[in-house]
This record gives sequence, C-alpha cells and structure tokens, in this order.
Amino acid sequence: MRTFVPFDPNDDRRELEAFMVAETDADGSSRLVTYEMTNTDAPGPVLVASGIAQTEEITTQLTLLNDNGSIVEFSDLLLLPIDDSILWVRSLYVSAEGTSVPNLEFVIAAIGEGQKIAIGRNLEDALNRLFPGEDFGDVVGVAAGDGESDGGVEDPGPTGDGDGDGDGDGDEDPLPSELTLEEIVAEIDVEWQRSQDALAKDPPDRQEWAEALDRIDELLAEARELTDDSGDDPGSDSGDDSGDDSGSDPGDDSGSDSGDDTELTEVDT
Repeated sequence: MRTFVPFDPNDDRRELEAFMVAETDADGSSRLVTYEMTNTDAPGPVLVASGIAQTEEITTQLTLLNDNGSIVEFSDLLLLPIDDSILWVRSLYVSAEGTSVPNLEFVIAAIGEGQKIAIGRNLEDALNRLFPGEDFGDVVGVAAGDGESDGGVEDPGPTGDGDGDGDGDGDEDPLPSELTLEEIVAEIDVEWQRSQDALAKDPPDRQEWAEALDRIDELLAEARELTDDSGDDPGSDSGDDSGDDSGSDPGDDSGSDSGDDTELTEVDT
C-alpha cells in the first residue's frame, strides 16, 4: 500500500490524492492498481498523523508513559479501504529503558470528516470508542489459527479423505470467497496484528511481516469484489482534517459523520 498527495513546490498540499495497492490474481500474475480520490478534501497520512499527535487523550497517555522512563514508538499508518470509507490504524509501542523488545500498548483508529480519532488497548476497543453503541466483538479480535467459527471467521470444516480421482483439468476458475464483509474485516485484524507482532520481534521477522501484508492485500481485494457485486462503488468517506477537532475526546460520538461519500477511480498501473 502506498499513498499519494498532490505535488506542491511548497509542500502545502497534504490531501490524499490516490493510493496504490499490489494485487495477485489466482493464476499468480500480479499488478499494481491505483485508486484516485475524487474528493480533494480527504486527509493524507501527514494530516492524519498530525491529528493523532494533537488528540488530548493520546498526548496525555504519551506524557504518562514518557514520565515513567519508557520509550514510546509509533508504527506506520495503515490505510484500510472498507466499503465506502477509509480507516486509518496506527499502533503505539512501549519498551522499558534497557530493553530492546517493544510491547503493543495502544491501538489508534481514525476515520471520516474532521478525523474522528479514538485510542484503545486493541483494535476492537478503539473501534468501539470510535463508534459508540456498535458491537465489534463478532468481527474483530479473532485469535489467529484457532479454527473456530464463532469468532467471525468461518470454519472450513473437514477436508475429506483424499479419495478424489484427480481428473480435474485445472482450467476451472477458483471458487469465489464465501467470507462476508464482516468476516473479511475480522481476518484483516488478525493479519494486521500478526504483522505488528512480527515487527516487534528481536530481530524483526520481515518475512512473516511481508506475508501478513500480502494477505491483507488479498482480503482487501475480496472486500472490493463483494462491494462491486452488491452494486456499490469502492470509495472513501474520509473528510478533511482542519485540526479543529484535535483536542476532542477520541471516544466522543458528537463529531461529524464518518465520511462524505468519496468515490474512487481504479486505474491499472
């Protein structure tokens, strides 16, 4: 995933202009796809990061952590286009003085016009604060590899006894994904957590980190197929970040709506 902002010789333009993703088809071929924003007010990563840094609850937590002699580190901003909105996610790691392995302390989520921002102990907690009254327990926080279907990811069931005749010609299209959008979001959360855990290792496990990001790209492609099949255009509801909400409580639901119906234009690269 790579984001783009408009060219400006003075570096004053920081709105999200487009983002590029890498996709791999079932036949193994790969391509780069660029999604261009039609809404010129959607905040780019610098504006989102600035909003996060100016949010009162987050600055308070940073002050408390730094006062205790801990070393605080932010992860890169993760952009997740989901349905008609863009969700930004950033992890906050803390390591004690004299130790080299950081621990995941908080997860920050941001979305929409005015950049509604929330901080929680994990992604589920942050989303619950971002959208008070909504229940995300069934779609996030699934333990990786537990094989259970009650956490939002479908159990694939038994694989059979291997008595097939093997006469397939190999030309048939792969079976379409049976995951719902909610289940895709759940698995994205699992893979995102796996990527962060891989980076937190000493030394970082770059291979596992890359595998997790590749899986996230596949899941995002499945999510776009689902929204295309339902007649929805992929898009972004991100609004602009004027900085006026920087001091607001990230858990407050009195802010503006989560988006502004931004549309995206897909361009093969």
